[in-house]
Amino acid sequence: MKLNGKVAAAITILLLLHQYVPSIQAQEWRVDAYGCIAPGVPQVVITRANILVQTGEKVLDEAITEDIDNLDRLFGVQVPVYFWNEKWTRAQFFPYKFRPLMIADNSDPDMDITGSVFVSIGLIEDEFRQAKGRTIALPAILGHEFAHAMQKSNSFPYPGKWKELHADFMAGWYIAYRERLRLDVKDLMPLLKSFYRKGDESDNGFFQVDPHGNSVERIMAVAAGFGYGFAKDEATGLDAYRAGIKYVKFFGAN
Repeated sequence: MKLNGKVAAAITILLLLHQYVPSIQAQEWRVDAYGCIAPGVPQVVITRANILVQTGEKVLDEAITEDIDNLDRLFGVQVPVYFWNEKWTRAQFFPYKFRPLMIADNSDPDMDITGSVFVSIGLIEDEFRQAKGRTIALPAILGHEFAHAMQKSNSFPYPGKWKELHADFMAGWYIAYRERLRLDVKDLMPLLKSFYRKGDESDNGFFQVDPHGNSVERIMAVAAGFGYGFAKDEATGLDAYRAGIKYVKFFGAN
């Protein structure tokens, strides 16, 4: 996502509005994540009071919705995206439906979905600050999480870091598909730096070294998916999924 002035301004306002203040509400869910799993944390507690169904900034929400629609279509999934109102930098896919959140988002709670993605406001803030308003890392992060949804739907055969590196490959492919006609090549380096940094830091979810793979492994996977996307401009999401499996098998997945 190359942030234009309107989106950058929307994120700035977003950061001022959401101060990560916890509140108490009885409704909460204890669920297992699929991918982006923090070691030693078997379940994640999601509290309704801490969840936003939209960021509240129209321009940013429209940009994210565009990516959601593209990813659903390309990856053959149906996944709503919600937002943790917190400072922690995390994004995760859960193979569950959260009916109260769907109702709050004016969606049909009875529709079939693959699962749900949650992204923290802190992660959006972090990417915004690191790239000084110019980044395509957020749609790449969404691509990574939607890849987990696709993996779940297609019974991905490899555990641990291979699942994560495959999702990184898919994220790179999605960025190539998304940006093919409008990519400013200098924007690719901030993306690779973002994934490199995520391989080096120990934090929650998306930034966890174990089991995501190290910095070099992550940027190699993103770059490989990106390269595949440009070399195979007629490739479908399923083609990219299969190419990603070949990629992780080549590097030792078994």
